[in-house]
Amino acid sequence: MEEVPFVNETTMFVALTANADMVLAPPKASFTGSDSQFTKSTLRHLSRTRELLENHAASTAVVSSLEPFVAGAELRVHFANASIATIFLLSNVTTLNSTLDELARELEVAGNCTDLCAIEMQPGPGNYTGMFVLVDDSNLVLSNVILRYGYSESVGGVIHLMDAASLVLRDCYLDSNTALEGGGALFSESSGSIKIINSLVQNCSATLGGVMYITGASPIEIIGSQLQDNNASRGGLFYMEGTASGPISILGSVFQRNYAMQDGGAGVISGSGDVNITDCLFHGNTAEE
Repeated sequence: MEEVPFVNETTMFVALTANADMVLAPPKASFTGSDSQFTKSTLRHLSRTRELLENHAASTAVVSSLEPFVAGAELRVHFANASIATIFLLSNVTTLNSTLDELARELEVAGNCTDLCAIEMQPGPGNYTGMFVLVDDSNLVLSNVILRYGYSESVGGVIHLMDAASLVLRDCYLDSNTALEGGGALFSESSGSIKIINSLVQNCSATLGGVMYITGASPIEIIGSQLQDNNASRGGLFYMEGTASGPISILGSVFQRNYAMQDGGAGVISGSGDVNITDCLFHGNTAEE
């Protein structure tokens, strides 16, 4: 299905950037009864959208559609716009049907919903390469976001880092992401850093590294996070190849009920980087062999 903006009697599409006027396509008919509640919800969205744009720089954009696939189209446009440095999500659910364009700049995507905003995948035929691909010396910061149902037929169900790309996950929830080969959530062949802060990662799966598959020199920090119920054939949480040379620092985190068919319920680390683990709990992680 092509992701295109549309308007019908139950949807308003708002295309917004901080240096553009608001473009509002109104519904064809007035609302009554239960529809009036929808109108109130939509107006609250518009009010919050105006507030965000008025209080932030011209490099800010907002994803605000109430229709998940339209929100996905908005995110795709802003993600590809090199002038945008911050994207605020107001949509409760943003659905992607294919991988976003490669990111080669610094960008923050921040949820601004009542609860966490969700980005999810419902890929069309042949579009099985995860959500995000980071290249060059890009830096992606994701905060207050749910990342779920990411899927790749190869590596990186959610995010694939290349070159010197870096990633920060802050106050995020990663759930039910899958890669057939490696890194149910993340795959890195990058020399850039990976930071996971105050986040929950669960139900991710892959052949190598249920959560992370690392072949590059990425320094990895995990702080105040919980990783649970992830699984893989090898390395229920992590699989670090012999080529992985970045240091790993884990502080104040919980690792529980992660499973591997062989080699490391919590992880397999065969790289050359130092590993420092402080004030962490490992519980119920298992491997069959």
